[in-house]
Amino acid sequence: GQCFFSPENYSNETYIATVTPPAGLECKDSCSFQVDMNHEQTHDITVVLVKVQTTLVVSVEYQGTSVPGAQINFSNSTSQGEIIESCTITDSKSQCSMTTITYTIQYVATVVVPEGYSCPNKGCSAIFTLVPGLTTEYTFVLIQEQAQGVVVVTSNSGACVAGALVTIYDSSKPDTALQSFTTTSNSCNVTVTTTDVSIEYFATVTPPDGNYMCSGDFSSSCSASFQIVYIEITIVKCILVIIVPPPMKAPTKPPTKKPTLKPTEAPITPKPTRKPTEAPI
Repeated sequence: GQCFFSPENYSNETYIATVTPPAGLECKDSCSFQVDMNHEQTHDITVVLVKVQTTLVVSVEYQGTSVPGAQINFSNSTSQGEIIESCTITDSKSQCSMTTITYTIQYVATVVVPEGYSCPNKGCSAIFTLVPGLTTEYTFVLIQEQAQGVVVVTSNSGACVAGALVTIYDSSKPDTALQSFTTTSNSCNVTVTTTDVSIEYFATVTPPDGNYMCSGDFSSSCSASFQIVYIEITIVKCILVIIVPPPMKAPTKPPTKKPTLKPTEAPITPKPTRKPTEAPI
């Protein structure tokens, strides 16, 4: 469109013209300019208007601190879920932003949380109606997930073994027990809950008496090291096996010594008696 201005008297005066753009537009350069009006002289001035940009700025925090590794995906109501921009929070970049000149549609920001975090009840997506010329800021506040590890003490049959003492330590602090528990016939699981999956744990089991030995995930010295992960519950099994003593052997008897028989002696046959010989008279 065009606007015309023709003063009645030309007196070589300077005039100032100002353009006020409609909502959603702004002057590409200046919206105000001055004109020196001279007799029989025409001035053609063009003011270029452009759409006003608007920016959506998204942050991701946990307890007031930025969460590196969180990814922000931007889409809009006409993209049918297709990502139009994507950005990842880093140690040096605490915000992700998207700039647009289209305001007639709604925009969606979705956060893909790193391992160990989750979104609260509000969810991991937010919908925005942007206003021309204004910057919209939004912060996703995450919660930290808890990971679990379970130490189980059973017999070969899977039944609980009562009276076993289970002690769990942080491997870097072996002098301080984190948990200690004595199993019963109905309860033989010891659970460790943590938000720090970088810890390496160390567990020991003291059998109820000397008739058991440890097996399963535990060494013969009844100890085991393990690390807890977020994906699933970490289960560490100690299977107590009853030590069966070897069968006792019957005492060895010395061989029976047969009596030594003397050789049978032949009976002595008496010699015949000779009658005395009488001399003749």
